[in-house]
Amino acid sequence: MIALAVMLLAAAMAGWLAVAGASWDVRTYLRFACVLYAALAIASVAGLSLAWSVTLIVSASAPVFLALATRFAFRGPVTPLLIATVLIPASLAGILAAATGVAMLAFAPLLLSVIAIIAISLRRVGDLRAQVIQVIAGACALLAGASAFAAGGVRAEPALFLFSAAGLLGISLALAPRSHVIVEQESAPDLRAMAIRQPR
Repeated sequence: MIALAVMLLAAAMAGWLAVAGASWDVRTYLRFACVLYAALAIASVAGLSLAWSVTLIVSASAPVFLALATRFAFRGPVTPLLIATVLIPASLAGILAAATGVAMLAFAPLLLSVIAIIAISLRRVGDLRAQVIQVIAGACALLAGASAFAAGGVRAEPALFLFSAAGLLGISLALAPRSHVIVEQESAPDLRAMAIRQPR
């Protein structure tokens, strides 16, 4: 389990670094998700009860941050009212799930976030096909991890960590800015232009 926690922590760190050159909104919300998943990785080695609570809070909140980052990257700005409308209920659902132990309260926001990510991404499939496929695959990985955890509980936590790491890293790399700099090769000197004088 420690190895999987290290893997999730490494994925969070890689995701943090991947979006260093992204716009402020994309970078901020995706890094919030990275911090949450890093907290989950750290909590998993601190104690079972703590890990369970953190898992539910992260499962409810982190995918919402990823959905917002995807929205900013693929469709532009989001109003603060909309951000508050989706973040506050998701956070409350995670806290309530941790307090009651009802995992489905946390996974409902995750499911809605995955649906939102897919819907947002599909609108850019025409011009950003590779990134869209990668984002959708990452969202499906998050859903697969949550489904395994909902079905198997603590015994399925390794699957949750594995799929969460894959989903977080996949979405982070897809939203990372692409370089469009054209590298021009230096042309070789034209030997024909060099006049060679014959000695007299």
